[in-house]
Amino acid sequence: MTSSSEFRLPAGDTQSDANSGAGDSTVDLPGLDAQGRKPGDPDSTVFNEKSPNPQRRKSGDSSIRQLGDFRIEKPIGEGAMGEVFLATQVSLGRQVALKLLPREFASNATLLERFLREAKSLALLNHPHIVRAIAMGEDGGHHYAAIEFIDGASLQDILDRKQRLSVGDAIHITLVCAAALEHAHNLGIIHRDIKPANVLVSRDGMAKVADFGLVKLVEADMSMTATGTGLGTPEYMAPEQSCDASSATPASDVFSLGAMLFVMLTGELPYKGNSIIEFLTAKQSGRHASAKSINPEVPERLDLIIHRTLVPEPQQRYENCTQLIRDLARLGRHNQSLSFCESKSPYIAYGSWSAATTSDGIAVPSGRAAPTGNTASAAGKAARPTLSGHGATDSGSSEPFAKMWYVSHKNKLGKAVLSKMMTDELILALERKLLPPSAQVKSAQNQPFRPLSDHGEFHPVLGRLGVPIRKSPAAQQKSTVRRQTRRRKKRSETTDLILRVVVGGCAAYGLIRGLIDIASVFQVEPPPVAEEPQQPDTSALLRDLQVPRS
Repeated sequence: MTSSSEFRLPAGDTQSDANSGAGDSTVDLPGLDAQGRKPGDPDSTVFNEKSPNPQRRKSGDSSIRQLGDFRIEKPIGEGAMGEVFLATQVSLGRQVALKLLPREFASNATLLERFLREAKSLALLNHPHIVRAIAMGEDGGHHYAAIEFIDGASLQDILDRKQRLSVGDAIHITLVCAAALEHAHNLGIIHRDIKPANVLVSRDGMAKVADFGLVKLVEADMSMTATGTGLGTPEYMAPEQSCDASSATPASDVFSLGAMLFVMLTGELPYKGNSIIEFLTAKQSGRHASAKSINPEVPERLDLIIHRTLVPEPQQRYENCTQLIRDLARLGRHNQSLSFCESKSPYIAYGSWSAATTSDGIAVPSGRAAPTGNTASAAGKAARPTLSGHGATDSGSSEPFAKMWYVSHKNKLGKAVLSKMMTDELILALERKLLPPSAQVKSAQNQPFRPLSDHGEFHPVLGRLGVPIRKSPAAQQKSTVRRQTRRRKKRSETTDLILRVVVGGCAAYGLIRGLIDIASVFQVEPPPVAEEPQQPDTSALLRDLQVPRS
């Protein structure tokens, strides 16, 4: 498999300058003999010395022995942006990979900015599965960047030798790369050039993401990427990135990661073409062979996950690497360490996909030994991740999606097909239109097949697909019974409430009357008031006694 490092080149660059057969490698590769090298090959096998790029080789200055604090030892590779040397940092006595930008490239402001941007973007990242930046500078007109030296091989070279990887190894590498990209995405950095040549694997089996030369800073000025210009590797970059690199999102890196996973499992590219136009047309169509049809060892659920990463519409893809990690981890098929690593102490990767977590749910730091003690006991309490995007959460709601179904449907040829699928697999197949909504399912062999609409767990996805949900007679009867039960319960509650109000009112009235009677018993009556004797009306008596005159 061959690949180019850029789809469209900036002004002043040429196709020969951009040819990166092995990418910007920073590794010292093992070969194929007993010591890991081909007989007669030079020390470095990252760069193919048998067919060097004459233009690039001429740009190097063999007289350079030291740049700043770094003493150059030997060339170990080259990529689109210059040669890579094994160097020693004199002050600390450690080996580094020194990227040297040719002087003719340094005169190109765009290429110089891209070179410096890679070093600056690496400096922002601090993750065990991302190649670390150490220093950058300029000495005598030579611009250089010192990065972490990985003693191993690029994933592309490993695939060239092995053709394909085991399912466990492929998922392992995808998980650690997804974790590295998740860290970068959280900082607003998008890689835009994920491919096997940019994944480095050390001799003890530790995979790291490298080459952030085409990185996009989400909040940064995009003046370096003109609208309508695509940057990346055509075989791996997302369709929207092919048309406009400035439109790249975390979902674009997910697409590239899915394409790389497809290649690791099958040894073939998911989308093929003899030209860039054919590549773009194939990607826009979204039609590709399933990984399982090429490699029968690929589980069906993994095949569905790969298909979801490779759909042309970003909205239908995984939105971010977090969702991809959860679905891959739920398969439980990843290896703790790479099986092809011959080291006596292979690297064991831990992360959000690992069962080894602390009591606080924090992943155990990367190391070389399995966790023990309290860490191991806490692992059993870790919440099992669920398939993202279907309403399940990480704690407590994974059981409905662990249910097995017998699925009966017809394929495109009209032939009846019977298969077994988990709930999440079935939902994902419906969303990807790999399974017709007319399929019928049952959860046990002794049960009859029933439409998907008879089962509530499939109602959301059927609704999103615009499928009318018609209840069967049995479901309608159950619904009627439930409705009648709710009505009887409501009437009973209403009657009970009225009785409670009446009884409560009577009790309140009786209480008030009783209090009034009690108060009247203890009430003290005032003493009677004595009446004064009335005085006789003397004037009236005199009138009565007056003798009338004759």
